[in-house]
Amino acid sequence: MLDVYANSPEFAAIQQGLQVGLDALWEAVEDTKKQIFVATADSGLNEWEQCLGIAGGAMLTHGQRRETVNARQRGGSTFTKSVIQGISDAYNGGPVEVTTDYPNFSITITFTGIYGVPEQFDALQTEIERQIPAHMTAGYSYKWVTHDQLQLSALTHDELSEYTHEETKAAVPLGG
Repeated sequence: MLDVYANSPEFAAIQQGLQVGLDALWEAVEDTKKQIFVATADSGLNEWEQCLGIAGGAMLTHGQRRETVNARQRGGSTFTKSVIQGISDAYNGGPVEVTTDYPNFSITITFTGIYGVPEQFDALQTEIERQIPAHMTAGYSYKWVTHDQLQLSALTHDELSEYTHEETKAAVPLGG
């Protein structure tokens, strides 16, 4: 840069004005890149939901909305165990086992990676019902804490009394 420009208050003011615009442009580009991916989207979740035909997302947290979008994306037009597994994994965040019983027209989803009922079970159930054929039913199986597990945990009755029965079954005192 020429010395005449470096010491010019007018040139410094022009550069400062340009910098403000460039900073705003840079922030807009970074935010746009963030909205493209479901995992980082926040304001862009509305567009994802609209594109996938998901209603009522505004009442949920960003994390719950991302789970719903991911599950809808994983669903397909053909029913397979892997499609149901993908949808369940999107909501549950842990492994599930899908068992099909074609003679009885049913599937069972067993939550093996968490204790208790998944946080967004109703949304998961709705998405599963949307994917399976009309003549099939879906059942769900959960993992609960057993009395033996509580005994092995070395927690006292006083310590366990801080938790409700439902929290204890879902392994909350055990960090589950």
